[in-house]
Amino acid sequence: MKSKFTTLLTVLLITGIYLLQAFAQDVLKLDSEPLEINVVAVKTNNSFPVYVGSGTEISLPSSPMGGGMPMISFGGGSTHLAGKIEATAKGTVLAMVVCRVSNISKTIQSFQVGDISMRSGKEQTDFMAVGLGDYVFAKDKTDREKVKKKEIKIEPSGKFKYLQIIYVFPVLKDSPSWRLTYKGNKGVELKGKEKKTE
Repeated sequence: MKSKFTTLLTVLLITGIYLLQAFAQDVLKLDSEPLEINVVAVKTNNSFPVYVGSGTEISLPSSPMGGGMPMISFGGGSTHLAGKIEATAKGTVLAMVVCRVSNISKTIQSFQVGDISMRSGKEQTDFMAVGLGDYVFAKDKTDREKVKKKEIKIEPSGKFKYLQIIYVFPVLKDSPSWRLTYKGNKGVELKGKEKKTE
């Protein structure tokens, strides 16, 4: 029987995804040809529900080896549990950024997870969590470096089919700029575009 704690985590995770979809806003476009990367939602909070565990998985398996919400198991013995990440550094908050990546060329293109990063003030920061689809996976430094190198092949699809990827970045609350960048380009400004949640 599920404990009240695990049931609560499940509800929080599912509720977070629906809230995220409800906060969709004006699209911001990254300079990323031949890919088209659109930022469709930005949400800030002191914490977010995520899957936590070791390994480089960033999406739910099509056929889990066992478990389910709030626990999933992957082949090779990797297990992830529903949990949360928090903004722990003084003066920071977490920004959840939903991106949709389309290949608008006529040939297969590659997208690398680590191509997208955040500049908050003078600091370029990596994600704390990332996920394909609607679920996010927290990563420690070791696993994060491996995940950043993950290369995803994207078929030509036009503007109406896309790969959705969600990032969670720590950002400085008082920084005048939160700039999302692709391969170090000038990026798009997110400060002032975010929706705050309680």
